[in-house]
Amino acid sequence: MANIVLNSFNIGQDASVSLLYQPTGIVIPAATLGHLMEIDADQLARGVKIIPITNGGRPKLVNVYEGWNGRLTWSRMNGALVGIMASLEQNFYNGIRAQWNIIVTVVNQDGTIDEYTFTNVVLTNPKFGTYRADREVEQPVSFEAEYMVVNSGYGTLVPLAA
Repeated sequence: MANIVLNSFNIGQDASVSLLYQPTGIVIPAATLGHLMEIDADQLARGVKIIPITNGGRPKLVNVYEGWNGRLTWSRMNGALVGIMASLEQNFYNGIRAQWNIIVTVVNQDGTIDEYTFTNVVLTNPKFGTYRADREVEQPVSFEAEYMVVNSGYGTLVPLAA
């Protein structure tokens, strides 16, 4: 097992992101779509709770996992992102409803690499961007994913399966 560096931490520069278009297998590095400024993702889980009269009325709890949602934000440097989103819209009207995978790679401070894949992703709510005289043009795109897989790194070392 790698040495854990306790006096350091990750910053955003330690991550890289690629998008895999499932129908063709084409991998698009996020950097080709603009300057990726952030990626953020939240796991969606709904708690289910019962309070039976048996077992002393102690509550029984379970999480029902319902995927992930998140956001990617680019600073515009070319028209590639808008072009992809326009193509996805046109594909929808042509009966093509394709999904993506988002692959996030993080280089840890000890040199190890964690890789995560958000699977069966739908890109939603793209913003064309706000154009101002003296500011960058931000283009956020939201996403929803069925689930996330830990491909490599510390997450694979945690044996939670029974």
